[in-house]
Amino acid sequence: MSLDSLNSLTLDSLPSVSGSLTAGVGGELSTALIPSISGDAFAEETPSATISGDPSGVSISFDPPYYLGAPPSGLFTMAVSVTPSAAPGDYTITVDDNLAPGGDCSGACIQPTFELMVEPAEDIVESVSINPGSGFVVPGVDGTFTSAVTATILGDVPTSAVIAYSISPEAQGISLTAVPSEGSGAPPTGAFAVTVSSATNVPSGVYTIRVGEGLGSGVSCYPVIPSPCAAIFTLTVYSAGATIPASLQDDVNVADHSSPSASAALSDVVQVADAYAAPAVASLSDLVSAADRYVAPVTAPLSDFVAVVDGYVKPVLAPLSDTIAVVEHLSSSLPAAAAAAGLGALGGAWGVFLVRRERKNRQRKEGS
Repeated sequence: MSLDSLNSLTLDSLPSVSGSLTAGVGGELSTALIPSISGDAFAEETPSATISGDPSGVSISFDPPYYLGAPPSGLFTMAVSVTPSAAPGDYTITVDDNLAPGGDCSGACIQPTFELMVEPAEDIVESVSINPGSGFVVPGVDGTFTSAVTATILGDVPTSAVIAYSISPEAQGISLTAVPSEGSGAPPTGAFAVTVSSATNVPSGVYTIRVGEGLGSGVSCYPVIPSPCAAIFTLTVYSAGATIPASLQDDVNVADHSSPSASAALSDVVQVADAYAAPAVASLSDLVSAADRYVAPVTAPLSDFVAVVDGYVKPVLAPLSDTIAVVEHLSSSLPAAAAAAGLGALGGAWGVFLVRRERKNRQRKEGS
């Protein structure tokens, strides 16, 4: 006589079902465990279940606890019990059935699952994130930075959510606004577009902006120290004449605060800001005299001359408070060298020399 075989196992005739209860209240959920068995051998059939995370306060029972037969045959009622002390969370209950002799649910037999959601009695802001999470400006220049704020909020209670933030150290002129100003739902989505603003009078320094979310009812995430749920935005205000680190990326777009922008297709990101002009972002690429993508990022002092050398583009001049010169890598070696030096009067003197020499050449040709 061959052993009995467990062909399939389902919950309410489905491979997966779900249910929810409220933490602090608890209760019981039930579903039908339906086995399909072939064979005619006498065996004992015993169902079982495991719970992800093995949470305290959640238990599983079956009625009846087992069957005897040749083969055993019948339905089980599976009860999921949750005590008021069970922690909120999502738990996966995986169900099995064992024939002795015969074996358990394996091979073609797929173990069904019960997705249990233990909802908090009130909404809880579990965590808040912000992206991007940093920005910089220079003194005397106002700056704005837009970031996306998202939150993980547990619960199913209708309520409202608003952005809450703190700044350390405190400084006049730094603020944060959110769109929308308030969200709602059961629970709220916790999604906002925020703008961090820095006025021209903000002193140089590094400012930590902690971002949380406050709920109309429930457990909020407060932007205090320490606050493991809050997100952090770091605002750096550079001092006048500071040297700003340069890293590399794609396309240059540099401009003086009082002139139109000039663009040149380069390759790899250098962030440049002048102490006397609005911050400018220059994205470079390929060969750059200041820093190449194969070497560590260098620093580029601004307010005088900054020279960038690319391997493919034609010369481009873009005023950035004083001068930023973008020149072709394949141009004659002396101009390229002067541009690479690019700081102070050297680059400017060389440019004047080139203009004067060109005029003399023209005058000679016209006189001959």
